[in-house]
Amino acid sequence: MVGYRPDTVVKGLDTVPRSQWPAVTGVHRAFDLMVAVGFFLLALGLWLLAAWWRTRRSGGELLDRRGSRLLLVLVALAEPASVVALESGWSVTELGRQPWIVWGVMSVRDAVNPAPGLMAGLWLVLVVYAAMTVATVYVLRRLARATAVPAAPQEADVREYPVV
Repeated sequence: MVGYRPDTVVKGLDTVPRSQWPAVTGVHRAFDLMVAVGFFLLALGLWLLAAWWRTRRSGGELLDRRGSRLLLVLVALAEPASVVALESGWSVTELGRQPWIVWGVMSVRDAVNPAPGLMAGLWLVLVVYAAMTVATVYVLRRLARATAVPAAPQEADVREYPVV
């Protein structure tokens, strides 16, 4: 797939000067972590599919009590694990191309922006996002503490708890 032909020759790191090698260990570890999390998520999806299929055929509960508790724990871990996989993939991409921004054309050293005031802009963005996070948490907590709407509303409940 490299050269869109099966006879394309792929050059190894031994053809590149040692000073231009990426952090091979970091790339390898990040790739391994990304693949491990991917297989974990794949196995979790297959387990859920099998449980759904078994439940559909038997008409019973999705899983036994112990199995559903473990499944719920693993599903709860799946979200942060997917973020870890995403960040690991990003690390593979970024660490793997070092020390180049564009291979053989521009190095990272040459691509750094020397403009003054960049740190001020970064801090401004961080402060704005922190303020938005605090505001979001405040609004969500306030909504969670509001008067509870009945689980199965009746006609009278609909009038008492209008949907905004």
